[in-house]
Amino acid sequence: LKPSRSLLLRRLVMGLRILTIALLVMAMARPQTGRRHTQVSTEGIDIVLVLDTSGSMKAANKIHKLQPTVIGITGSYGKTSTKNILAHILSDQKMVLATPKSYNTLMGVCKVINTSLEKKHEVFIVEMGAYKKGEIKKICDLASPHLATITSIGPQHLERFGSIENIVDAKYEIISSLKPRGT
Repeated sequence: LKPSRSLLLRRLVMGLRILTIALLVMAMARPQTGRRHTQVSTEGIDIVLVLDTSGSMKAANKIHKLQPTVIGITGSYGKTSTKNILAHILSDQKMVLATPKSYNTLMGVCKVINTSLEKKHEVFIVEMGAYKKGEIKKICDLASPHLATITSIGPQHLERFGSIENIVDAKYEIISSLKPRGT
């Protein structure tokens, strides 16, 4: 009996899943060489495994090592102004780094940590934006805010979130991610 096309397709997909898992394990076991990808060719199939495209592992290590006081700011609007005003006020007493412009995604925050955060910075003010639930939590998992504020909740990006309740839930991720004794 000849296998059906759908059975062959399922086997191919399963084989690719197994190969992907094997590649992940191999990539994790390799010493870090500074490369951001691993390429494997097997019987005419090229697979490129991209590692840490946002630089989040490097950023997580750096922020953990430097341990600045992190202040997280989110909201439907007013994030950038609040961040800029707070940075201006605190800079009279502390060495402050604030995410520039509207660098408020995981990738943007990683870029700021990797390129600008230094030992001299006592305070790191992080603007956190989101287009869907879970994005603020990812930034909080990286930056681990000690203090946080929600500037506002409104219908911005309602088409992406689906409801005001989803927006509230997404913005509240900053509060539920606070370190113990955070405010």
